[in-house]
Amino acid sequence: MSKTPTKKYRIFELEKEFNQSGQTIIEFLKKRKIKVANRFSAIDEEAYNILQESLPRRSKPIEETK
Repeated sequence: MSKTPTKKYRIFELEKEFNQSGQTIIEFLKKRKIKVANRFSAIDEEAYNILQESLPRRSKPIEETK
């Protein structure tokens, strides 16, 4: 009974796909209790699907509120 390997996505690769900074993606994931440390961290398909549902692809960057 071997597990099928799931695809991993690196934050730095997702920066281009979603047109967002790595820090924005990291903060987004951390708010959803997904463990990431830096832009070289890998996330699984479940976390990637959450990003897909919530962040539009190739749109303008999310405005940061201060």
